[in-house]
Amino acid sequence: MRSPSRATLLICTVIVVGIITYFGNGLELMLEPEQYSISKPVFWLTVGIVLALPLWAPAVFPSRYPTGLKICSWISIVLLLYPSWHFVKGVIDITSRKLSGVETFPLFLMPLLAVNFCCFISFITLLVPKLRSRLQST
Repeated sequence: MRSPSRATLLICTVIVVGIITYFGNGLELMLEPEQYSISKPVFWLTVGIVLALPLWAPAVFPSRYPTGLKICSWISIVLLLYPSWHFVKGVIDITSRKLSGVETFPLFLMPLLAVNFCCFISFITLLVPKLRSRLQST
């Protein structure tokens, strides 16, 4: 995998992990302000790292194992469909509530769109080289 692809995946990982950590920590602080401790941000950071696994795993996998890198990339492509589906569902729900007049423009729609954008960019970054190599081999 080329260095720009690795850098793109790692930048998307940092964005997604940051959004999950920030908003998860904010939710914890809002729900239980009196029981807040340092373990809450660490928990949400861990959740973000685990959920961003399809983003950073192919980026840190060594290139000297091409078969393993190929398998890791295909698994990551498949696993990227879950967060994309989950966050697209949230965007559609919030947008339909906005269009029906139930609420005004929600600012919390932006993090969902940022995560969707990062998943989409990562999906394209992982999939395009695979499709290009398949087309060249035929």
